[in-house]
Parts: sequence; structure tokens; C-alpha cells
Amino acid sequence: MPDRDANSVAAWLREYAGVEIVCRDRAQVFADGPRAGAPNAQHCADKWHVWHNLAEAVERLVSRHRTLLRDLLESGPEPEPPSRRLRLSRPWPMRRCPSRTRRGSSSIGSATPVPRSGPRSSRA
Repeated sequence: MPDRDANSVAAWLREYAGVEIVCRDRAQVFADGPRAGAPNAQHCADKWHVWHNLAEAVERLVSRHRTLLRDLLESGPEPEPPSRRLRLSRPWPMRRCPSRTRRGSSSIGSATPVPRSGPRSSRA
């Protein structure tokens, strides 16, 4: 685009007949230009602008309510000491994962099945 003028955008879009989707930001020029140059096209926002707009909205919201948030934090219950916090256990011991992975990948394509039961010392 030579400039950010709605007429330039419209003229550029007319050169490409059949435009069905226009991905744009919220600038007015990029709304007016496609309406004139590709009136039947759907407008959508690109991923970057969606995230950017969301971040701006959250920042405004937090800024507007920062005193309420600060009061909530100051008047809230004291955090529990570390020894009383819930500790989540892992679904399996981490030390066994690498050996299972190695055992499984080493048996790929082999004619000998890998044992799935019995004491750990008998496993390949």
C-alpha cells in the first residue's frame, strides 16, 4: 500500500476481483476501504491483533480496578505455611519413564516381544 487511505485500499482490492475474506486490524481506513473495494468480503481480525486487543482490554480492566484488587489482596486470608500446602503426587515415578521409553523404542520392529509383567530385573 502506498498509504493508509481508504480509497487506496479500495482501489487495490478492486484489482483482485473475488476477494472473499479481508483480514485486517481495527483501523477505520482498513474497514472503509474493504467495504468499498470488496463489499461482499467477510472481515476478520488476524491472530496478532486479537491477542493485542485482548491484552489492552485486560490491562484497562486491571488498571481501572487496581484499588479493589489491592484491597482484596490485603484483606484476604494469610497463605498457609509451605508444610501445610497440598502436594500433588505424580501418576508414576519419574525414574521409570526413561527406562520404559527406551525399552519400548528398542523393541520397535523386533520379532521378540518385550515382557510386560514380572520383576523389574527380568525386563529388557
